[in-house]
Amino acid sequence: MSSEELISIKDLKVHFPIKGGIFLREVAKVFAVDGVSLSVNKGETLGLVGESGCGKSTFGKALLQLIKPTSGSVTFNNDELTDLSKAKLRQYRKDLQIIFQDPSESLNSRHTVEQILMEPLEIHKIGDSRNDRKAIIVSLLQKVGLPADSINKYPHEFSGGQKQRIGIARAIALEPQLIVCDEAVSALDVSVQSQILNLLLDLQEEMGLAYIFIAHDLAVVRHISDKVAVMYLGKIVEFTDADNIYAKPLHPYTKALISAIPEPDPFKEKDRVILKGDVPSPIDPPSGCRFHTRCPYAQDKCKTDEPELKDYKNEDGSEHMAACHFAGEF
Repeated sequence: MSSEELISIKDLKVHFPIKGGIFLREVAKVFAVDGVSLSVNKGETLGLVGESGCGKSTFGKALLQLIKPTSGSVTFNNDELTDLSKAKLRQYRKDLQIIFQDPSESLNSRHTVEQILMEPLEIHKIGDSRNDRKAIIVSLLQKVGLPADSINKYPHEFSGGQKQRIGIARAIALEPQLIVCDEAVSALDVSVQSQILNLLLDLQEEMGLAYIFIAHDLAVVRHISDKVAVMYLGKIVEFTDADNIYAKPLHPYTKALISAIPEPDPFKEKDRVILKGDVPSPIDPPSGCRFHTRCPYAQDKCKTDEPELKDYKNEDGSEHMAACHFAGEF
């Protein structure tokens, strides 16, 4: 892991208009991502966690410019991506890749593995001939733990874990610098999850990759992440390194997520934080602190004043950001 910054996201917003009426005018907005600022260093893994509907996947796609942000800045290797034309942005596709949640949906069922992995190589003119590209594909398959004869098979001939390995092979085919893993293991069995996580770690060490690892399972995130950001209703509510966020969470939402991690010892007592209700609608987020409608520690101030994301510092002096009026007091 390097201390050199690879990508910087500042005040990123993604608002989806809702149109209605005869003239299809904008009647409301979905505040999917509402002012997120993060950065990732070279070779680093940033875990992004939160419940479904908090805006994690939208954030991942927006920083890759797969979804056009409403506003904000995404700087990659000191170049601003949000201002680039489609032609110029294509040059950055080699360095910015994504692994999708459901490999069955993200792989073309009518294409063989060779066709799936050949496409990015042809688009970016990797290899001098088709035979060269075929050799690269065989090497990619070996790298992700699949036999060479997989090259002529179709996606339906593989298990879920094997399909995800093909998705990973496609993501690393162009030797990127950053990969967004969008719930990359959540659709897999627990035993297969560990295999895929270990594969990602091995590839990171071998290729110097940086990951933004999006998940709702904090136990999985802990295994792979250097830093963790907790997202709630389009905003970051806590951010620090992985060890400290588990040892001393400052935000009640983070504490609730950690308390939900299954404990393998049935006789060990655990302090559970039970949240009431569901995540509010991003169309009409609550005033003040967006978490106050479900927070067991909420007070009157939380209903009216939106908390800033402040740095409370860990005991070792490292950064520990939290957006809570009473951070660490519960």
